Amino acid sequence: MTESSLPLAVAHDERLAARSIRFRYGERGFSTIIAKVVLRLVEGSDAMLLPPEPLVTEDEHYENDPSKSVRKANEVAPRLLATDVILTGNAFQPGGESGTTRVVGLGLHRGGAAIFYKALHVYGDRTVESPERVKPCTTMPLVWER
Repeated sequence: MTESSLPLAVAHDERLAARSIRFRYGERGFSTIIAKVVLRLVEGSDAMLLPPEPLVTEDEHYENDPSKSVRKANEVAPRLLATDVILTGNAFQPGGESGTTRVVGLGLHRGGAAIFYKALHVYGDRTVESPERVKPCTTMPLVWER
């Protein structure tokens, strides 16, 4: 698979970041269109469209350490077999109250029907020695290390 140096022009709304990649796979030529929107998600409210952010062209890890979670994933790939949905941010306890666990979810809906939904069980900090002892928290970063 080789990437072409001449991208396909993409006319797009200024509220999203977009680009294209042309590439060859065997004897055939292909174009991939990449579009990115940034949304603010608040429980009980519609998603709010935020100003666009540039497309990320290589993985960015927390503390610039490749052994840590990816903070921003490479969003530019010539060929993907499926759509990627990436959730970054924090889980919050309702009303700012302290709690030990919380179930958060991310869903995409069309016409009231869920076309994608994933739930994530979030726990306060624990230790290997006492995993049953969960430290209460009001917010928890959504990273593997926690």
